[in-house]
Amino acid sequence: MLRNIQVKVFDLDLTAYIEVKIDIAYGLLIGYSTPEKQKINPDISSVEVDNFYISHFENNDFKNLSSILEKCEIKLLNASDVYEISLKGRKLYHLKDLDDGDFIGMDMNKKIYKTTHDPFEIIELEGALAEVI
Repeated sequence: MLRNIQVKVFDLDLTAYIEVKIDIAYGLLIGYSTPEKQKINPDISSVEVDNFYISHFENNDFKNLSSILEKCEIKLLNASDVYEISLKGRKLYHLKDLDDGDFIGMDMNKKIYKTTHDPFEIIELEGALAEVI
C-alpha cells in the first residue's frame, strides 16, 4: 500500500517551514517531494512532526480481489499486504508473507496457493481462506 506522510522541515534559504511529502510503499521509502519549492536547503534538526498526517492511496489490487470474496474473508486480509503478482503465467494476489520470502496467494478463481522461492514452487492448498491464513 502506498502512503504519503507529510511533515514540515525548516528551509534555511526561505527561513520558514515548508511541507515535505514522503512516499512509502511496502515499508520502503520510495520518494519525496516539496510542493512549495523545487530544491530545499533543510535544517534537519528542525523537523516538525507535531501535525504530520498520513494519507493512504487506494489499493486497486485489494479492491479487485475483494470483489470475489465474502465480507468475512475480506476481514481476514490486510489491504496493504495485497498486491498482484505474475508468476509462471499466472496472475496471483499476494495475501500474506511467510518465512524466508514464501507467501500465500490467491487467484481470481479463489484457489489458494503457497508460493516458495527455494525451490520455486506454486503449490495449490486445500481448505478455506480462514483455515489457510
